[in-house]
Amino acid sequence: MTAAIGYQAPPLHFVETTCSPSPGATYETSGYVPHPVDALPYARTARTVLALDDPRHTIDDSGVRVQPWEGQPDGVFHPVGLAMYALDQLESYRVTGDRAHLDRAVVNAEALLAGASADESGAMWFGYPFEHRLHRDDALAMSPPWFSGMAQGQALSLLVRLHEETGEARWAQAAHATFTSFAGDQTRGEPHFRLAAANGCLWFEEYVDDDIPPTHVVNGHLYAVFGLYDYAVAFTDPPAVELFDAGATTIRESFDSFRVPGRSSLYCAADYCAHTRWKPPNYHRGVVAQLEILAGMTDDPEFARMATVLRADFDE
Repeated sequence: MTAAIGYQAPPLHFVETTCSPSPGATYETSGYVPHPVDALPYARTARTVLALDDPRHTIDDSGVRVQPWEGQPDGVFHPVGLAMYALDQLESYRVTGDRAHLDRAVVNAEALLAGASADESGAMWFGYPFEHRLHRDDALAMSPPWFSGMAQGQALSLLVRLHEETGEARWAQAAHATFTSFAGDQTRGEPHFRLAAANGCLWFEEYVDDDIPPTHVVNGHLYAVFGLYDYAVAFTDPPAVELFDAGATTIRESFDSFRVPGRSSLYCAADYCAHTRWKPPNYHRGVVAQLEILAGMTDDPEFARMATVLRADFDE
């Protein structure tokens, strides 16, 4: 008796887009400079303050968020989990003035730094110490330590904002070391997440492993861009401004690679997501919000138009 084969939907049509670098450049820029925005990424309001005892998060005796993982119930070092939680607590402190939120942000930032490593250039890396199968695909298994532009970007935002809030030099020093990681060069055998793609776009890859093809995850790239924005504004740093410019330009030029007309957008701007039909609705809604923020950061209404288009495509 032959086993039944379940229906598999055909791949979505993938649109390859191209960036246009200036002569001699490896990636396209547009002249974007950071503009002030009404609400920074991760900002909380009185309605969205994250309670210290929020039941969605497990906290250890020192106040550090515990990230459970497959087969590791006691938790793993998870850079994005720590950075996001600390950012939420820091922004909750800014809303409420309750010092307990700031203290919670600090202990989680300290845990993030305790799990970091530095390379010979002094760059700080927040490596993931466990194997991860992207999309639960055995062909896309990443061996530890693996690195992520999303983790580096969110850590950068956290460290910059802690320095702004406390004035403590240790946070600025850690932010400088984290920004140095944005220069990581694969060709020199260094840890890296920055990719000047063959089509002339500069991507900050969320999932990096030399044995798997780049996926160009959209929301992860944008979180790296947000970190660059925070750093460029805080330290008036021209290299950070250039990378912010390039990262924003990549999203503008790659829009058709992740948009699916009339449906939820693709999780990534590489053909892998079109082939697997990987387009979770929660990520779609998150990218819409990110594009609206990016419109303010760049002062370019094109990103607001893109957000409107995506919302019209899928808004459930």
